[in-house]
Parts: sequence; C-alpha cells; structure tokens
Amino acid sequence: MLFNQRMKAERAWRAPYELSSRIGGMGPDKILVLPLPVFTERFASPFAIHPFKFAMAENTYRAAEIVSADYDGDARNIWTDVTASQFTARLQRFPGIGAGKARVALFVATVALGIRVRADSGFYSIKSCGSLAALYHPVHQPLLVN
Repeated sequence: MLFNQRMKAERAWRAPYELSSRIGGMGPDKILVLPLPVFTERFASPFAIHPFKFAMAENTYRAAEIVSADYDGDARNIWTDVTASQFTARLQRFPGIGAGKARVALFVATVALGIRVRADSGFYSIKSCGSLAALYHPVHQPLLVN
C-alpha cells in the first residue's frame, strides 16, 4: 500500500520485488543496514521504483524503521490478532497512509489476501474507491471475522 500512490496498482505491487533485487533481499533488516542516502540512491536509480523517488525512498525507510521498532521486524505483526480499527490505526502511523488508504488496505488484506482481522462495528466501506469497488462489486466491505 505504501507504493500505491500515483502509479498503477500492478507496478506498485511489483515495487517490493524490484527493491529486493536492488538491496539483496526484503525486510526492515535489509533496508536499515544501509544508510538512508545509500538506500535512496538504490531506490531512485534508473528506472526509479516509484515516480516520487526521493520522497517514497524516505517513506519506505521510515516504514522499515517502524516495522523494526514496533513490530519486531515482522510486518505480519501489524495485522496479527487485531480488530479492524486497530489495523487501520496502525497503518495510519506509516508515512503516506491516511484513513482512506488504510481502509483500502483493510479491504485488500481481508478480501484479496485472506488475512483475518476481527470485526469491531466500524465503517470500512470502499464504495468511494471507484475502480476497486467496481472490481469487487457488489462486495464493498472487508471480510471481517468475529
């Protein structure tokens, strides 16, 4: 979700793979072993992983710091055994992710990826996200478990 800003979803979802090939693997440990300027150089080198190459390189580095410090270096801990509101609140701590993108991430995580997140009676509709809502019509709510 971090890369899914002003670029096609197909390219955004491929970005972690491209980044992995440039830094020798994927995960906070692989990112944070590099100083930010070196990481940014690899991120931004032709062909840049993202159109906003410098801002997104910094956002990615900051996201790795958050995952390392708050989730024991394992991004799966963001959604393990949480409610929908906890999940979206956790995502909104990451740079570049607001309430709307967090709702979309909740939807994608539960509907497309099968990640289990507990229901908490919050409002998480993606009807306002036209292309995603059309793709999953008539399902506009994440698939939450009780």
